[in-house]
Amino acid sequence: MDMCDSPMNFERRWIPRTQDAPSSSVAMERAAEHGAISGTLTIQLIWNNLNDLDLEVQCPSGHMINLNNRRSPCGGFLDLDMNVIPSLGSPPKGKRSKTPMESIHWSNDPPKGTYKVFVKFFEAMNAKDSDPTDFEVHITHAPPNQGEQKHIHKGSIMPKKRKHVTDYRPEDDGCDFAEYCKKEFPTWNIPRCEPEHESAYAVNLAKQKRALRRIAPRMEHKYKGVFMPCNC
Repeated sequence: MDMCDSPMNFERRWIPRTQDAPSSSVAMERAAEHGAISGTLTIQLIWNNLNDLDLEVQCPSGHMINLNNRRSPCGGFLDLDMNVIPSLGSPPKGKRSKTPMESIHWSNDPPKGTYKVFVKFFEAMNAKDSDPTDFEVHITHAPPNQGEQKHIHKGSIMPKKRKHVTDYRPEDDGCDFAEYCKKEFPTWNIPRCEPEHESAYAVNLAKQKRALRRIAPRMEHKYKGVFMPCNC
């Protein structure tokens, strides 16, 4: 197995391989249908009626992304808002669909920290309708060259209510080489490579490469992005 000597092979995060659930395919189809934008981090809300549900995300900085604040200083952007129910006598607003979606994305790496995700049932299409609406929130984290991690949260919400769906931390996705070895092989003593310490660098790198070769077969079927291509 040809591995590059770059420390990137040991410092980058490995993303668990996941099989897309049917509901994940539905979300991808709706994103294509309605023109939602995908980014390094994408948070999407889907439901199945004409009611007006809203997706809101509180960034680690405390800034709230919603219909009234579509863009955050950290790079998040509400690029798709659907099923806005107009006030009495006013013309319809935005896209209306029985298969709607709302979407917030970060084009670049999102800041580390906790993202609080909320769903609000703003208004029912029929004002007399008091039934709950089922929904799904899809979170997709796709760092460059590191595969893609998906999280799906299902729930139900009553009219005029706001629900805290989940807290999400991008840095918690996957693991790196040292984290995996510490968890799975606690007796191993695998030092990190420190390029500034030249005398120990070659020795430590050799130890890391030997360890990585040992665990590679079991790693590659569990994680994406275990090895960087060797372009040396």
